Amino acid sequence: MKAIFPILAILGGVYSALGIWFPRIRGHWKGTRMPCGPVSCTGFAAFFIGLGTDFLVGDAVSERYRIWLFLPVILSGIVVAIGYALDSRNYSRSSPESLTVTQRKSDARAEQRGWFFVAFGVFFLIMVLWTFVLHK
Repeated sequence: MKAIFPILAILGGVYSALGIWFPRIRGHWKGTRMPCGPVSCTGFAAFFIGLGTDFLVGDAVSERYRIWLFLPVILSGIVVAIGYALDSRNYSRSSPESLTVTQRKSDARAEQRGWFFVAFGVFFLIMVLWTFVLHK
């Protein structure tokens, strides 16, 4: 029973990894018609496979080195954020509504939010590394 979540997470990561090469099975960002791009699919695949692996083999690794299992999960979250920023830029440039001025202003705000999400992820990564690795 304890291995159900990790196995489902790994299977979700494999399904997301298939979205890298097969656009028909890519997901869409919640609340929009914006499809996930290959960078986002890569980030989601690495996130879920890393998370499933962490929960599956985390007990076998000593506590001192367990943070190194979690590091790819954090890095893949940053890749997802970068993918979101790239997807929103690509969607805003290819959508038919991109010709209006008001739509361009809201697209610029959405793009800024995407890059803010990336900056927050990098800051979070630095803080985690500082807390667990450098600050003994």
